[in-house]
Amino acid sequence: MQNQSHVDRDGAKERLATAANVAGDKVASRLDTQKERVAGELGGVAQALRQASDQLRDQSQAATAPEYVASAATQVERLSNYLRSTNTKEIVHGVEEFARRQPALFVGSTFVLGLFATRFLKSSGGSRLAQSSTVAPAALEPSISTGPDTQNRAGSLGTPSSATRETGTRSKAARAASGEHN
Repeated sequence: MQNQSHVDRDGAKERLATAANVAGDKVASRLDTQKERVAGELGGVAQALRQASDQLRDQSQAATAPEYVASAATQVERLSNYLRSTNTKEIVHGVEEFARRQPALFVGSTFVLGLFATRFLKSSGGSRLAQSSTVAPAALEPSISTGPDTQNRAGSLGTPSSATRETGTRSKAARAASGEHN
């Protein structure tokens, strides 16, 4: 009986280890795909920065701005090449080592990168994100109705009060926010 439970436990451990390896391989594959996509996009950014640097050099007589842009292009291109030439496991290992050596700098860097990523995501999906996640200000106004037909729906968000439905009146702020005119 003990021998059978020992065999069952070993089999379960093996199946669990196999499933973990398969999941890890899938994650690594997806990360490699995303890494290649990001590297390609960074290469495009580097190219755009080089073109901007050339245009600045042609248009202005100040030498500093085009040099800064060219330097930024070089750094972005180096990052793109690093991502292309390094596998995901090496990148993760390098990040872990950096976090161990410089924990405060690592936390600060991840915070700043998070801010940049948030800003980028907001700007790239701006109209879709704004349309899907923004609620009209009028919908956020609490409606407090105590008339006989409303059964005291105090504080219900997003539903106009019976007075608003019956008379069609809303606050000036709500009309202004939705673009209505008097």
